[in-house]
Amino acid sequence: MQIKDFYLDLREWPQYAKKNGNVWLLESEAFKDPLKFEFTFDLEDIAKLKKIEESCRDLYDMILKKESTFNNIVDWIIEKEKMIAQSYQKLEEISAKYDLLLKQIEEKENIIKEKELQENNKIWLLNKQLKLLENRINLPLPQKIYINKWDEFVAWDDPYICSPYKLPWWDYIIIEQYEYEPQNEYVMNYDEIKFKQEHIDEEYYPCIQLKWSNAIDKPVSKVRLNVLFFQI
Repeated sequence: MQIKDFYLDLREWPQYAKKNGNVWLLESEAFKDPLKFEFTFDLEDIAKLKKIEESCRDLYDMILKKESTFNNIVDWIIEKEKMIAQSYQKLEEISAKYDLLLKQIEEKENIIKEKELQENNKIWLLNKQLKLLENRINLPLPQKIYINKWDEFVAWDDPYICSPYKLPWWDYIIIEQYEYEPQNEYVMNYDEIKFKQEHIDEEYYPCIQLKWSNAIDKPVSKVRLNVLFFQI
């Protein structure tokens, strides 16, 4: 670097000079005009500046690449966060469906257990009746067997007395088979078989009693009754 020219503008500052003793005043005419400096760059300085400029440009390009890479990483992270959020939402939905399925399975298992209990009770009652029937069958053969059938239409819940069936005076084992055909939803009876031992003088009066769910609604049903009479 070369200095071509320079100037120095020296002015008196009396007010400042009075307060500060280290102010120098030039009174020579040679310093009356301003002192002027001019700087010029030689070829070596220009080459250095170009190298500095190139380094700055390379550094700037590197910064741009780093920025682009950083932006790509940020975009990748944002995309991954979206995928994680969607996966978490799907996981919550699957978990909710799994809980609902477990609840439904538990409800069905409870229904199945209840049905099994009911069926087991029916089987137990049926076995009991079969055992009773077997015991009755194993008794000494009766002298005579009588059979009669009744087809009745029964309404309301009062005891319904069927038409009488005439029999000889005797002791009998009686097997009654009831078959119900409900005409409304209030009938609580199920098909059943009843056993009893009874002395009959001249006539037998079967009695049908409908069961109902409450005291307001009345049951209506067709009833088929088959009865066997074994003399003993």
